Amino acid sequence: MSGDPNLRHEALDTLRARGRLKRFSQRQTILGRGEPGAFLGIIESGAVRISVFNAEGRELALALLGPQDVFGEVAVLDGFDRTADAIAVGKADVTVVSAADVHSLMRQDHAVSAFFVKILCQRLRGSNAHAEAHALGSLSGRLALQLLNLGHEDENGMLIVNELPSQSELARLVGCSRESINRQFRSWERAGKVLFGEKSLKVPDPIDFQETAV
Repeated sequence: MSGDPNLRHEALDTLRARGRLKRFSQRQTILGRGEPGAFLGIIESGAVRISVFNAEGRELALALLGPQDVFGEVAVLDGFDRTADAIAVGKADVTVVSAADVHSLMRQDHAVSAFFVKILCQRLRGSNAHAEAHALGSLSGRLALQLLNLGHEDENGMLIVNELPSQSELARLVGCSRESINRQFRSWERAGKVLFGEKSLKVPDPIDFQETAV
């Protein structure tokens, strides 16, 4: 999450103090669509995919979250049922904080309440960008948007994705086949747009990458 890193760290530490650490196995459902918002989760290690499933069981991945990300907060805050599943991609360690504790901390601690305002604003911006990319964008544009969201910039302005999701995971996120992801990656690599490492990816010029991935 962008914004004040001190606010983020303070709020997360406060929430962790009220939570308990749980380990989830690969493909284990952490929270399910239609369930009440009894808790939220803070990812300590591993990754969590936010997905919905249709009547035939086909999965549509909405987001892939990593360490320090928070999930399940919307149902906790508004009191309505979950609208998506949260599934551990591999083994994942998650700090679980009850809804009662979250509401108590929001009343007591300005940093926690301000943190959730920022999270909700970020979710709204992300949803708008995601909808626009899927409705109007090409595969390269949708994939570039996912990579830009997953990565961080180093001191030289290079975008780095340290834990690159598998091509199958990326295919779920952008709504295409794994083979299409593979072809796009090879095209970018030949053009020098991306550099691959072991389970990582680097984008030397993120601005050019974003502008040309249309």
